[in-house]
Formats: sequence, C-alpha cells, structure tokens
Amino acid sequence: MRSMMLYVHKRKPVLPASALVQWITRIAVETDSSILVSALHSHAYDHSPGWSIFLDLKLLILLELVEVVVSFAP
Repeated sequence: MRSMMLYVHKRKPVLPASALVQWITRIAVETDSSILVSALHSHAYDHSPGWSIFLDLKLLILLELVEVVVSFAP
C-alpha cells in the first residue's frame, strides 16, 4: 500500500494529481494536530471558525477515497 500526505493549502484540500490518476484510494494521514483528527472523526468542530476547511477535507475523503486512516502523532 502506498502512503501519501494530505495537505491543506489556501483553505482547499489537495492531493497530488498523481494520486487520482493512479487510482490511489487508500491513504494514511499522520498529523500532530489533535483538532484535525477530532474534526475528521466527529462533528465536534462543524461550527468552529475552521469549519470550511474541515468540511472540504471530509468531502474529499467521502467522494474521492475509499479508506483514510487519520492518526495523531505528537
């Protein structure tokens, strides 16, 4: 399984273009942001100031990927 990083740039979620071309559907995201992990695993941050970023990420995951593992690594 290939692993990729998921980046947020200018308030839009971005995967490298090659990910979709190569049909990569399973990724692992490791982040040092516990807020990001909580926001992607629950609805706790749906009304927070950064809600649009979290919504964009959730939609990308839902529509483009089969499996995403988001984990916290301090």
